[in-house]
Amino acid sequence: MRLSDGSKQVRTLIVNGESAVRAQLLRLCADRPDLDVIAEATCGSQAIDVIQTSDADLLLLDSRLPDMSGYELLWSLAPAAAPTTIMVTSARDDGGRRPAGINLGYLYKPVDPPLFNAAIDRAIGARGHQPPEPVEIAAPSRGHRAPQIIGERSGKFYFLDAYDVEYVASAGNYVVAYIGRNQFLTRATLKSMSALLLPLGFIQIERSLLVNLRQVVHVERRDRGQYCFVMHGGARLTSTRERGASIRTLLLGATCPQQP
Repeated sequence: MRLSDGSKQVRTLIVNGESAVRAQLLRLCADRPDLDVIAEATCGSQAIDVIQTSDADLLLLDSRLPDMSGYELLWSLAPAAAPTTIMVTSARDDGGRRPAGINLGYLYKPVDPPLFNAAIDRAIGARGHQPPEPVEIAAPSRGHRAPQIIGERSGKFYFLDAYDVEYVASAGNYVVAYIGRNQFLTRATLKSMSALLLPLGFIQIERSLLVNLRQVVHVERRDRGQYCFVMHGGARLTSTRERGASIRTLLLGATCPQQP
């Protein structure tokens, strides 16, 4: 079953055995006018009863329930009758257990509001399309200005000056840009963001993390060739051992990224 592209509200069923997580998902759904939570279930058998007696469009399903796994629940459903599902999980290696014929996406714990909204948007709209490349907006010509990137937070879109971004981290198919304590979802791959940001003075300190050298307060040497980058916003970001040699070369002044 696939969601309609129409304008009607998406009838949503929350299935989670943890009351705190259910409450958080309910709050996140309430912030979206396109979602209508028709029921909450605390276990798999209860959820199956609701699915069989309702016309739910979307299932927010925890991967571990008190009486069964989320995958066992999905395997019990006829694909044609199964709602579009977002699996809420802490594991990132469950793809091989995906039931055939069910439109299934993933949302990883801890649940972050921008990533929640992105998962909902994918389930309702894109439905399997590849994530778009980042949209770059040319800044007015006033000397050297950083390009702007589009970031989403709490259902609103912001135009972020790349020099203000402290670091970006991969989050599934997308990346999250961090400015102080604020997080902005950017619908781009880390690879495409690297092409944009590395020439601006960002460096990659681990496989999924780009750091803006303009926003570094200082760097602390750690054991085993690792370094801790302390950011203006208070974040402490530790490099991997594999990147220790290139970071050491940078810190000793032998090379330095070009910064406009």
